Amino acid sequence: MEMDEFFEYKLNTHKDDLEGQKSLALFSEEEKALEWVHQWILIPATRAIDTLVIHIKNPDSRFAKILHDISVNFPDFIYWE
Repeated sequence: MEMDEFFEYKLNTHKDDLEGQKSLALFSEEEKALEWVHQWILIPATRAIDTLVIHIKNPDSRFAKILHDISVNFPDFIYWE
């Protein structure tokens, strides 16, 4: 429920695990944070056996827009209501 709020919560609470270590800076801080959040989102997204229903509180949220773009690209198995 309210997966968009979970997405924003995880994005806002991200901390770099390599704090204090040198990195090559190949990715921006935002890209690192998004990668981390995507890994968290995969946990509930991969638990469904047959059907996955995702509840979104704010249809204008960043996460909702990502999901809507995916649904446009895969209309044969994603139903957007």
